[in-house]
Amino acid sequence: MLGRLARWLRLLGLDVFFRPDIGDAELVRRSIEEERLLLTRDRGLAEAFRVSDLLLLRAEQPEAQLREVCAALDLERHFRPFSRCSLCNAELVSASPASVHGEVPERILRHERSFRRCPSCARVYWRGSHADRLLERVAHALGRPESRHR
Repeated sequence: MLGRLARWLRLLGLDVFFRPDIGDAELVRRSIEEERLLLTRDRGLAEAFRVSDLLLLRAEQPEAQLREVCAALDLERHFRPFSRCSLCNAELVSASPASVHGEVPERILRHERSFRRCPSCARVYWRGSHADRLLERVAHALGRPESRHR
């Protein structure tokens, strides 16, 4: 239900637990144990579990959800774009071009000097043209004329 929002929030550097394969009770348990705010669009979950740290989102589209969450929680001050793995949420670590040789296209190695690696799933990241486009989409979603997070 909120998978794309979770990925966006991770790309912005926020610590986001997301697993679509667990049930509501497990999700609530983890939220409480890990002292996490629970984001949901599921009214039934909100009513059944009465979790105090819960934000019931109304928006259906990810960009509108991002706007709703940021407005409710003042998240922009916590943005650290591209510091977490968008897939598994681990904090990324610096990686040298030599250490990623064979894992990224040669054309990327010729132009990029800065890489990051996920210590959990080993995915390699670099700041390509997609990074600026993503930040512009975020700025647009938040009603900003241009991104302040470059």
